[in-house]
Amino acid sequence: GPTKDWTSIACDSTCTNLVAVEGGVLQPDWTYSGGNVYHSTDSGSSWLADTSAGKRWWWTIALSSDGTHIAATERYGNLWISTDSGASYAMDKSVGGPQDWRAIAISADGTKIAANVWFGAIWYSSDAGASFDELPDAHAPNETSWSGLAMTSSGDKQAACVMGDPRDTRFPGLIYLSPPPPAGTDSPTPSSSALTAKPVAPPTPALPVFGPVTSVSKAWSALSMSSDGMYLTAAVDQEITVPYGGPIFTSSDGGQTWTEDTTVGGVKRWIDVALSSDGWVVAAEIGDRTGDTFSGGGIYISEDFGATGFRKTSAPMAYWHAVAMSVSGGVMAGCVRNGSIWLSKDYGESWAASGPTKDWTSIACDSTCTNLVAVEGGVLQPDWTYSGGNVYHSTDSGSSWLADTSAGKRWWWTIALSSDGTHIAATERYGNLWISTDSGASYAMDKSVGGPQDWRAIAISADGTKIAANVWFGAIWYSSDAGASFDELPDAHAPNETSWSGLAMTSSGDKQAACVMGDPRDTRFPGLIYLSPPPPAGTDSPTPSSSALTAKPVAPPTPALPVFGPVTSVSKAWSALSMSSDGMYLTAAVDQEITVPYGGPIFTSSDGGQTWTEDTTVGGVKRWID
Repeated sequence: GPTKDWTSIACDSTCTNLVAVEGGVLQPDWTYSGGNVYHSTDSGSSWLADTSAGKRWWWTIALSSDGTHIAATERYGNLWISTDSGASYAMDKSVGGPQDWRAIAISADGTKIAANVWFGAIWYSSDAGASFDELPDAHAPNETSWSGLAMTSSGDKQAACVMGDPRDTRFPGLIYLSPPPPAGTDSPTPSSSALTAKPVAPPTPALPVFGPVTSVSKAWSALSMSSDGMYLTAAVDQEITVPYGGPIFTSSDGGQTWTEDTTVGGVKRWIDVALSSDGWVVAAEIGDRTGDTFSGGGIYISEDFGATGFRKTSAPMAYWHAVAMSVSGGVMAGCVRNGSIWLSKDYGESWAASGPTKDWTSIACDSTCTNLVAVEGGVLQPDWTYSGGNVYHSTDSGSSWLADTSAGKRWWWTIALSSDGTHIAATERYGNLWISTDSGASYAMDKSVGGPQDWRAIAISADGTKIAANVWFGAIWYSSDAGASFDELPDAHAPNETSWSGLAMTSSGDKQAACVMGDPRDTRFPGLIYLSPPPPAGTDSPTPSSSALTAKPVAPPTPALPVFGPVTSVSKAWSALSMSSDGMYLTAAVDQEITVPYGGPIFTSSDGGQTWTEDTTVGGVKRWID
């Protein structure tokens, strides 16, 4: 990039898209002439000015994980938002005028934005910057010298720090977290000689509630949703009336409207679908059925969430049973009943067999498909039971596979994997639900669901903390503590007699989708698609009578504003902080410039801010800036 007075930089999840801002040229009166927002779409090889933003004394900038949402602030100025990758910018007017902005943060999907002001407030948006609210934060009044700010990828946890004055205890420099510490611990006394912390107790999460969004019954077999929940793909496979199978439907507005695909050439026996974050869709079919055998089907892909249709890949005709893909869509994986695992590492253009021949029933991978897990049902016995198979694990992108023998031999049916590969959730057919939190080194059988179930689908959040699984003619079970316990969802829209088939959730786990395999001959058992959060009250009794697939609008609940509370009890001149995507790891730096020696140390926390450790490896204090 060119030589400029750069003040801030940010990048998307892969640093393919980068944005940076400059302050401009310092004038004799200590003002700045104004600079530009710059954008790179080729990993920094070239940079162009986003001239639509105008020349300003830019100070901070933040970018969503896909590069579409940008939030930037001026020093002693305004806050600006772009929702089209920098093609245009809009000045926010809800904050009431120019502010001395100091730090800004944005969630992975760009919907949540927070920015703080030097000796001012923290402002927060939950609608992608369309409006901002001043946080009513009793712990940190508007006279607080905010310096750093960060949030998790989902945006449900935030951290902020204050640059305190070491000479004046009226202005303590503390670190604040949202959710805040429990009541009664909100008055820290900065007198300890060591940096201590107050425990953070997050609120008990509410259970998801599902409601229908489609009003025409279908024999839904599978569905998947994008990481932000805006794109969904659902597939039909009815095997009761001729012609068997069904079409694929796609939604690009969070399930409010659905479009039937007509490009694949007739109905297919769809068994599974998967979505990337970048628009790739992969769908698998099982082929025509003759007695108890299937002729074999193919793998189909779309490059734009199905907008321009699907095309068949070079993957072999086989009895496919499950598909998965990386976040980028560059790596795809599929498994075959009584066959191989197949991988594509070029967006579905070519496929190669991987792993031993087994009765594979499900497959999942981490965000890059470096770690993959797959399960087998075992060998079919004359009495139609299965001898039991293993959970298999690959840590080298499918080059080699090893059995996770600690899970035992079972009739495995579904499996899900967190984005970092550490959390695994797997179910048996007519059996139990199993959890691993150590990358498959050990498994624990869940006992909170009350016994064996006919599990059909399972989904896990990116960080592994939220897990949902559904049961054929049963319930949806949900965990918000990484599988330590599960709750049966009290879902009035879908009683326990519902033939659940597919299940999906967003990367944050705050939105879920589930589908039902309806019976086209019996209106008492409608096959609908359900979303959580549900449709608004009064639209929860769909009548499956329309000749076209329609949808009911989904109105998510009004989100509560974050509330910050202090977690440190010793004052420091904090200059910056950052946090991991799940909020468990934080790093904060000190830069005091009032007394000698100037600067300060770095502190780290690995337990969500409850305890902090001072780093001693850098050799003395430093002037940390970011």
